[in-house]
Amino acid sequence: MTTLRLSRPADVLTSLPYVLGYHPLHSVVVIALRGTTVGPIQRVDRLVGKDRYPIRLLKQVVRTVRADGSDRVMLVAYDDNPVTQVRGLEKVTTSMTAAGIDVLDRLVVADGRWWSLDCLDGQCCPPGGTPIPSPARTPQLAELVALGVAPVADRDALVDRIEPVEGVAPYQLAALAAVDLSSVEEVYRAWTPLLDLSVAAEHLTEEQAAMVVASAQVYLFRDGILDWLCPGLLGKQVPGASKTVRQRMWGAPPHRGREDAGAGSERLARLMEFARRLPAGHRADLVVMIGAYAWWLGECTIASVCLDRVLGDPMASGGSRDRSALAPGHVLAGLLRRVVDAGLRPRDLVA
Repeated sequence: MTTLRLSRPADVLTSLPYVLGYHPLHSVVVIALRGTTVGPIQRVDRLVGKDRYPIRLLKQVVRTVRADGSDRVMLVAYDDNPVTQVRGLEKVTTSMTAAGIDVLDRLVVADGRWWSLDCLDGQCCPPGGTPIPSPARTPQLAELVALGVAPVADRDALVDRIEPVEGVAPYQLAALAAVDLSSVEEVYRAWTPLLDLSVAAEHLTEEQAAMVVASAQVYLFRDGILDWLCPGLLGKQVPGASKTVRQRMWGAPPHRGREDAGAGSERLARLMEFARRLPAGHRADLVVMIGAYAWWLGECTIASVCLDRVLGDPMASGGSRDRSALAPGHVLAGLLRRVVDAGLRPRDLVA
């Protein structure tokens, strides 16, 4: 994780796609602030083909800001239509001020330039807008640019990272009904190519894939694996014997420190690639586990994408492709959705 220190609106606008992981479109992004610290960052999409924003979503954003303890927000509208830009900002501003939350600044982004609705100084904020600085020339992003990190084109591109791969045959899972889950060691051995980075990344056999999918549907196995991926998240609910087997096979649980960032990204990529090869009817539990691990790693946008894919996206009303939810009533996904929406982080839940 890289700490970004931002002091100007231009810094915020250059960095925001990197924080989100994608370039927003037809949205108002709400950046919550606690003093000089950034709190939850949320987006509200306008309704397709309209200039309105759903009231229930605005209320949800307000609740999240207040629950976080933030007292101010910065609003950024991403839209190529000047009318919807202003109306969107006015709607969100009204919701915030009614809740006693100060709006620090209201910015508009379009065609690589930005404007401030609240700045009337023609020298500071020229009528033609100000170009958004290049990330390569922004000191705060130099490390990320050097590492080859770049936001994807839009949120749909993030969703594609867990969607089926065109031209690649999915697992048929013909052996799923006959999977024997009586051996904890055999179950964890099937997961090894996905979790143990010392093992070469390659596609699992049909038998291994069937065992992974079947075990992910059993909460004791699912929670045991999540307990290794996200140490302490599930408290003492996971049997100690299961922990012993996992640690013997995969080593000590991964850490969230800076030195493990690359390992976490690689492990997350392995899980996402595997999920892309699963039939729709067998993907929900894996996608929820990916969402939990992404949240643990600080990849909150990927976590939200996964949870929205399982439960349905409550914010998708302005351009996202229509994809039916994988499992709208998934209990763990629902709990994680509340955690992510509240802006909670691992340190908030784990002593």
